[in-house]
Amino acid sequence: MSSRHVLYLGLISFFSLRIVSLVHHLHAIPILYTGISVLGVILFGYISIRRLDIGLVILLSEIILGGAGNFLSVLDINLRTWLLGTYAIIWGIHAIQTKQWQTLRIYPLITRILLGLTGLFILWGTVRGIYLGNGLKLVLQDAVLYGFLLLTFPCKEYTDTIKQHISPIITAFLIGTLSMITITFIRYSAGLGMIHDAYYTWIRDIAGGKVTDLGYGFFRIVSSEHLLIIPILVVLFALLTQRTNTKRMLYWSLIVLTITILLVNFTRIYFLAGIVGALVLLSGAHIKTWIRTTLICIAMSIMIFMSILFVASRGDIIGAELIGMKAASITTPQTDVSAATRLLIWPKAVEQLQT
Repeated sequence: MSSRHVLYLGLISFFSLRIVSLVHHLHAIPILYTGISVLGVILFGYISIRRLDIGLVILLSEIILGGAGNFLSVLDINLRTWLLGTYAIIWGIHAIQTKQWQTLRIYPLITRILLGLTGLFILWGTVRGIYLGNGLKLVLQDAVLYGFLLLTFPCKEYTDTIKQHISPIITAFLIGTLSMITITFIRYSAGLGMIHDAYYTWIRDIAGGKVTDLGYGFFRIVSSEHLLIIPILVVLFALLTQRTNTKRMLYWSLIVLTITILLVNFTRIYFLAGIVGALVLLSGAHIKTWIRTTLICIAMSIMIFMSILFVASRGDIIGAELIGMKAASITTPQTDVSAATRLLIWPKAVEQLQT
């Protein structure tokens, strides 16, 4: 399958997951919702049995494109957990039949010890969770998610297939994420929707995100899938600092998408992580190329942010006011809604962790 076809399938999957989930959230059509979810699991299982490598690519695609993983579910267990459990069983049977478990011997002793301790920790946590009465379904759903650690083995086995498909999948993720941000931003900035309406509750409860009104027509949009933005940005930055790179136009286009998403996310720790990532890359990059790439990224960030603020505020501001307000909240968090909220819940969070 060509990269273009993978990109198109990725975009279709990205938007289909969200459309089905949103329609179900707004109109509650359980038969259609459950039917699509069950069909997806069955189809995934069939493909994985036929082609374990393609099944792994589909699983990784769902992790990248599926946000928090709560868009579809079966029996109140999200689709991601079903896919992971299904693939674990199929790959486990394959590994036993082909005696691939013996390949663990090629890993260093410390790696095998850590894997064993991790397995014991998961088993202990599962038994303890059930003992404390947290509910068998919830405990098992959380325990299965640790199976992501076991994806190390099939990923190593099918590295070539992953490399062939991962770039268009990430491109589809960036295009889809920016599209969703744009739709959401325009909806609230233009006054077509209000905070805490049905669409907002879907973002908060299902998509694992939030929308915050920062004033001047600018709405900060945060979602769980944005956690992937900084690693992607750092990788793209590293590729651009390579002087022999032949795909510079493609990488710059993707950087524009990632920077735009990052600016609308408008989270301090994300910016800090990006700066740290760029500084780490300085040690292995050509200094002039690194400086040029950094300056271009900074200039692009300023221009994009000013453009967004200028349009959102109907020409009233160009962004300096909002940046100043966000910077001031570092020393006086009470002036920022998000920071003030975290300060309020912090004592209770610490108390729950201690118990």
